[in-house]
Amino acid sequence: MTCEPGEKRTKIHAWLKALLAKASWVVIHDPYSVDNWSSTKQFFETFFPNKPFSIHCTVPFPKDKTGEIKRICSDWKLPENAAVVRKFRKKHDRYLIIDNKVQVIMTSGIDYLFDEDKECTIIVRKR
Repeated sequence: MTCEPGEKRTKIHAWLKALLAKASWVVIHDPYSVDNWSSTKQFFETFFPNKPFSIHCTVPFPKDKTGEIKRICSDWKLPENAAVVRKFRKKHDRYLIIDNKVQVIMTSGIDYLFDEDKECTIIVRKR
């Protein structure tokens, strides 16, 4: 699914919300997630279910950012997982792995899920 520059991301947002609604854990790989913190925080606020949920990030968040995430939903767990970090170390694209059943490739990363200046493409596939 692609949204062109200037196009609302409504379709992509609806897909991501639906995919994450019943999930119990996710891996997030976006090497720019800390640098683009405003979009990343909005990503957590917009798409993640407000329930017990495990979030494995391949880029470690500083403690202040982890605190912000936990304030969004105190039931979320943010475990450190060295194996997950190693697996994604050389990956270029940005990924969500949902319950190890669905892979979402975000070619433009989290930032362009909200910024309409450039195109935004997601590819969703079963694992």
